[in-house]
Amino acid sequence: MHAKFVLITIACALAVSGCGNSLSNATSIGEDTYIMTAKAKPSPFGVAHAVDMGALIEEASASCTDKGLRFILVDKTENDGNTFKLGTGSVTYKCLK
Repeated sequence: MHAKFVLITIACALAVSGCGNSLSNATSIGEDTYIMTAKAKPSPFGVAHAVDMGALIEEASASCTDKGLRFILVDKTENDGNTFKLGTGSVTYKCLK
């Protein structure tokens, strides 16, 4: 019984640690315009995940609102992962007064 509990605990920890995106910092690409990219993290089971676009957009928005500016989404790109390639995504946005 104890061994089963330990295995379940380890499996849960691995599942949680494999979730989430690897986010880049916001990069200025023009006047008040930025790009932020993300790469999905691999699953502990070896299957590639798609990027969590919601989390990417939230981070991009926070980079504006933390400066007291308004977030305006200009474009978003998402490339789903597959067995051989991790998913990627990017958002282009403006931070305006």
